Amino acid sequence: MADASSHSIIAESCLKYLYQFEQPGLTLTNVQDQYALAKYTAESWSTHMRHADGELERLSNLAIPLFSNDNAAYNIWVLLCDRQKWIECPLYHAALLGLTVVTKLLLEAGADANKQKGYHGKALQAAASRGHDEVVRELLNASANVDERGRHSGDALYAASAEGHLHVVKLLIDAKADINAISGFCGSALQAAAYKGHAGVVELLIDAGADLSVSGYFGDALFAAIHGGHAQVVELLLKRGADPTARVLDDCSALFYAVQRGQLGIFKTMLDGELKIEGSDGQSQTILDFAFGRSDFGTIELLLCKGIGLRAVAEDKEAMLRSAAYNGRVRMAEIVLGLGAAPTPDIRNGWSSPLNLASEEGHVEVVELLLAHRADPNTAESNGVTPLLSAAFGGHLAVFQILLSHKAEINSKDSTGMTPLYGASLKCFADVVKLLLECGADQSITNKDGWSPLDIAAANRRGGRRRIVDLSRLGEQECPRP
Repeated sequence: MADASSHSIIAESCLKYLYQFEQPGLTLTNVQDQYALAKYTAESWSTHMRHADGELERLSNLAIPLFSNDNAAYNIWVLLCDRQKWIECPLYHAALLGLTVVTKLLLEAGADANKQKGYHGKALQAAASRGHDEVVRELLNASANVDERGRHSGDALYAASAEGHLHVVKLLIDAKADINAISGFCGSALQAAAYKGHAGVVELLIDAGADLSVSGYFGDALFAAIHGGHAQVVELLLKRGADPTARVLDDCSALFYAVQRGQLGIFKTMLDGELKIEGSDGQSQTILDFAFGRSDFGTIELLLCKGIGLRAVAEDKEAMLRSAAYNGRVRMAEIVLGLGAAPTPDIRNGWSSPLNLASEEGHVEVVELLLAHRADPNTAESNGVTPLLSAAFGGHLAVFQILLSHKAEINSKDSTGMTPLYGASLKCFADVVKLLLECGADQSITNKDGWSPLDIAAANRRGGRRRIVDLSRLGEQECPRP
């Protein structure tokens, strides 16, 4: 009660302050220069008034003179609120601010609910966009056109739906608003609510007969919800009959659109609905191709785990396995291996082996998986590079340890004569050099140019050079040349 009393006092004080501007000839610049509280009173009096319970009638009667085009204070007030384009619209401002009693008094005094316009359109659109349900009720009782379209907010139902004002939406539905009208940026009221994620409004509109297939800027309501990233609304629309496989926007299904938008959670929600998309107009292949193009391995794994696209994968399982190995996708590698992909494929065509790729990138779990499926740790590519040498270029100590434990050849050479020890020395990976020396790597082996690991370490300007030189010299003492 004390709060309401305080709001009442402040609202009254603000109104009286604004009434100082009734004097003729006063300009906005004069007011801004001479009245320190002008901006605050102009922007805040209505807020205080709405919270002045028990005083609304009295304060509304006090405010009514302000809502007149003939009052100089009204013009100054609107200008102070940066609404100079809409000076001629007193009823619009009352509706926009949620001043129910003022709105009612203006209507009783003859204001036309279908005449005055502002940024949102007419008074009804303004009140609906702000969620002022009592003002909306007064305007509807005054025969405001429920389907009138505004400048920026669409019709009243669209405006209320876009902002999630459930009570206003219900009022407008009861007033027979056109529920499927295309009136705003998103299209219909349902699409606006879906795009903004207002699940309660979406459900209310569907219950009232909103058409799920009506298409707008983002496609239908399901597309709009996906675009906005609202999984709860997507789930609701699916339960109410939305078809995620229907091609709606640019010959694209909602399922594909979720992948395009990177909405993995929403994509999973749709797949959880026991969809049958395998072989459906090639959608599974299209989604797989797109996901591969984007390196969207979360989507790929999700499809494969659901058994979707397995036929397409089986046709090129070696490529799939290489991709999984390179990107460290353990689950995907397991699935592809289960489809019969060879852990050590024929790589005479110039492709790297899965084990080489995983070793170079340091994907320990994939390396372990491939070795568990009997991948050959000594298979060399066409240039002679083995998994151990690939790991040397990346400095992946854990991968080295795993490969060596599976009897990888420690002194293997590529076509240039480079060994794993040479590669680790070149890259200055001191810990790897130490491990290789401890495991018996031969540092006397030179490449085709006659350079040894010690030579390249000494010549290298990278950090860690001194430690590698010291390790190599220690190795000379412990592992004398033959």
